[in-house]
Amino acid sequence: MTDTTAEDPKGSLLPVYLLMVVSVIGVAAASILIQHHFVGGDLLGCPKNATFDCDAVNRSQYSEIRGIPLSVLGFVTYVIVFGLAMTRMLKGPVRGAGSMAYAFVLGLFATAFSVYLFYVSKTLLGKLCLYCMVTYGVNFLAFVFSGWALGGPSQLVPAIRRDWEDLGAKKTLAYPLLAVILIGFGFALFSPGALFNGPGERSILRAPGLPGKVDVRAITLAAPYKNPGPGPGWSKGAEKPVLTIVEFADLECPACRRIYAPLSEFVKKHADEVQLVFRHYPLDQKCNPSMRRVLHEYACDAAMAAESAGMQGKFFDYVDSVYRLTDEQGILIAKPDLRQDALRERAKKLGLDMTQYDAGLTSDESLNKIMVHLADGDAFGVDSTPTLYVNGRLVKGVPIDATTLKIWLEMAKNGELDPPKS
Repeated sequence: MTDTTAEDPKGSLLPVYLLMVVSVIGVAAASILIQHHFVGGDLLGCPKNATFDCDAVNRSQYSEIRGIPLSVLGFVTYVIVFGLAMTRMLKGPVRGAGSMAYAFVLGLFATAFSVYLFYVSKTLLGKLCLYCMVTYGVNFLAFVFSGWALGGPSQLVPAIRRDWEDLGAKKTLAYPLLAVILIGFGFALFSPGALFNGPGERSILRAPGLPGKVDVRAITLAAPYKNPGPGPGWSKGAEKPVLTIVEFADLECPACRRIYAPLSEFVKKHADEVQLVFRHYPLDQKCNPSMRRVLHEYACDAAMAAESAGMQGKFFDYVDSVYRLTDEQGILIAKPDLRQDALRERAKKLGLDMTQYDAGLTSDESLNKIMVHLADGDAFGVDSTPTLYVNGRLVKGVPIDATTLKIWLEMAKNGELDPPKS
């Protein structure tokens, strides 16, 4: 049995005190984010501009795992870390080392997840949240201070081993508990339905273009036949196509933006065989009643702008201008500006009659058309963007690239994508 009376060497408690301080900061930041996640509104100290928007980040699809807000998980983690720091103080440097080992592991995972969340915010949402970034900093400091208190990563295994030795007969209860925790964690992450859920932009875990080998043919053949048809959508390509791809998309959606180029290039290359139909599904509460929270702030405005351009025969030209990945100088566009002034500037560059364009922005005809798209999307199973129907089949989980599109065309030519026989 290890010595419970060992005293702390001079200065050894400093990282433990610091760990307690950052844990309290984390609890405070997480509490604010929890309240904001459910209530919404502006957060004090978090600006709302082209770079920062706490509302867009903290209430987005990516702010939850299985319906549980990440801020709630963060709050629980910080409370646990604070408790581990208290345990270290009470047990001393020997028996308390195990507590710092667990805090170190938690800090490591939290820091890695913070890097991932920063990527999601910056790349997929195009916005950052200052309060979220505070929690990222807390996670990193928790990792650093717990490692300092532990005496370095080399002490991780010995500290945990000593802790398990101290359990003695209690191990018979600890092993089943650990197994339950690991099984629950694995189910939460890897069971069907993906990591993030709810209506919204498809998460990067199942977004088109995800690296890795998938059996496109098998996934396509297993896909449900729902076939919303072209409806009042905009089409380009073949008039009598062999392959028809109906896409429900959002003009503010980064994933839609990434797949638009390969789709358009393929349709252009096979203009006598392939047809692309664009249908609106803006993830914006201003026009989409299915949205439970703010995800895309300008999607409805962009959809109306594209419809207005379509009245002058420039729908796909306008969509091209929104989804363009680089500017005129060839510089990558991180996130297109879709505010009203920027939308209007696009219309000018396309040579549209601006009087007609402005009238189209408030047209009941355009709005009603978008609402039909949304109703059809809800009825036929759209829960994220982009959602593709390949000759009527709702296909998910495949990369949208030249290889996949070629396979679909071959399948269509071979009759594999014909409507199922009743």
